[in-house]
This record gives sequence, structure tokens and C-alpha cells, in this order.
Amino acid sequence: MIVMRDEQFEAHGIERKNKARVAIEKTAKTQRAQAPVKSRRADTSQPAFNSNRSSHGGGGGGAFNPLMLLPFVVFAVYRIKKGGFIEERKN
Repeated sequence: MIVMRDEQFEAHGIERKNKARVAIEKTAKTQRAQAPVKSRRADTSQPAFNSNRSSHGGGGGGAFNPLMLLPFVVFAVYRIKKGGFIEERKN
């Protein structure tokens, strides 16, 4: 990137096209900012869907299910009936 004064651009014959383009873009930006927002919705007269869109928040299905504990409860009852969790050693 080269930084030069305006006189140096003229002395070397370099055109300042970028300066004019930036001025045009700034003018267009201010005009767009003042204009009302245009609705681009295609189904304004008759909505395509009757209900709201779905969302990912708000409860529902997680990784934990109480029925997942059932095999552990069955195993615990089986071990208790068999004689406990810790068996005595006989030598």
C-alpha cells in the first residue's frame, strides 16, 4: 500500500477512480437508509402455513429416561435375594 498526497497522484498521472466510487457508494447508502424497508415476503396475501414455526428450545426430550433405571433396580433386587452384594469368603 502506498500513501501519497493528492499532488503526487497528479504529478505521476494516477487517476483517483476509487475516490469517486466511494462517494457514489456513500450517497447510495444514505438513500437506502432513508427509504422504508421493503417486504420480500412471497405469501403476504395468504400465508403458506397455519401454525408457527418449530423451535429447538422449551423443554422436551432429553438424554435421561426414568425407565433406564429399571435394569439396575432388577439387578439390585436379584443380588439382594441371592445373598447380598458382598459374599463372604470361605477358606
